[in-house]
Amino acid sequence: MASKREQANEQEQPAKQEKQAAPAPVEQLIYIGQTIHQDGIGLRTNQTFIGGYPAFLQPLYEKYPQIKALFVPVENLREAQKQIQQTGTALNTAALSLKGVQ
Repeated sequence: MASKREQANEQEQPAKQEKQAAPAPVEQLIYIGQTIHQDGIGLRTNQTFIGGYPAFLQPLYEKYPQIKALFVPVENLREAQKQIQQTGTALNTAALSLKGVQ
């Protein structure tokens, strides 16, 4: 039969393990393309989204598949801004493909 001390230690073990497990980081994306207002959907430059690609923009993803390239992780924003200005990069090409879209 286990003593009260052993029982208390057994109950504390799962609690300690739960505290040690860090929650998975939530994906934060920032849109770096031009502002778009289409079919009642608005998307602004530098608009930030938590939890990945927003579902309400699905019509834009279907109409302009390259738009997804312009959503970058917030921690990569500085590098992405450099790449969008550099001719020939994937981000530059994606941004240019949306020229004229309003």
